[in-house]
Amino acid sequence: MENAPLSFWILFAITIAGLASAQALLSKLATRHPVTFTKLGSLHLFANNTPANNWLFARWLFSTEALLLDANISTWVWVNRVMACTAVMLFVFNVFKMFLG
Repeated sequence: MENAPLSFWILFAITIAGLASAQALLSKLATRHPVTFTKLGSLHLFANNTPANNWLFARWLFSTEALLLDANISTWVWVNRVMACTAVMLFVFNVFKMFLG
């Protein structure tokens, strides 16, 4: 691929921003809601990043339970939801563009 399309670079930027946002959410959970943080497997962006913990976090992130903690956490949950959905949509767009266009 000689020239990467703009949508690829946008996806790259959203992925980096999404990782930073997820780390911010995890840090806030660790300090403000340690019980929930422990229930999710004491996640860390790199150190304790297993498929099982990722699945627990994803299920929790898109559950109503995530919105019940406090307003600040709810805001970060929505930011992470938007980042994740946008990244998935851009990924699918890039795959279709690569194979069909």
